[in-house]
Amino acid sequence: LSGSRGGIAMVAMQTKKRILNRLAGMFKPGGVENGPFNQDPREVSGVGAKIIWLAPDIKQKVCGEFGVNPNDVEIMLMRVSGGAPEVHRHKRADSLLQVLGAEHGFNDPTGSTLMGAPESNEQRTILSLKTHEPGELIHVKPGVIHGFMARERDGLVAIGIQDPPDPGRRVVRHRTLHPWGRRQDRGAVPGRRL
Repeated sequence: LSGSRGGIAMVAMQTKKRILNRLAGMFKPGGVENGPFNQDPREVSGVGAKIIWLAPDIKQKVCGEFGVNPNDVEIMLMRVSGGAPEVHRHKRADSLLQVLGAEHGFNDPTGSTLMGAPESNEQRTILSLKTHEPGELIHVKPGVIHGFMARERDGLVAIGIQDPPDPGRRVVRHRTLHPWGRRQDRGAVPGRRL
């Protein structure tokens, strides 16, 4: 552990990277579809992806290897499929994701992330659209509005670790967008203000 955020222990970024690399090594082409992730698969509102949590016995083992209390983190597999982009933010959680590709038994990524930090008055956010390569790390700091999008099934697949666990995910996709001076009540769109 490397510090604290509001009295809550934080896992060092280097430790998160090592845990993700260890877990990525558990995926092989032709292997089990979701590798060691088999807990509570579900579409999560505001994320735009199916989330599957790491098996508890594997979580205990891997966290133990790196001196991390498994209760201090969430570790998940994210499979982004088609559909309108959805965005959300974590009030306190710091997340690190590692993009998976062909060497892990998935197609190379074609999907994207949407990210943006709210302006100081919290009235608007400009979201940036970014594509990613296999093995690339995506860091999402607390308070950053983010989401995922793809045109096809599994257009973006990543494993992630976040601390602290964040049951307080805040969905922000229902805010009214004001792109180019027109009102719209649809989901977030890249480059538009939220």
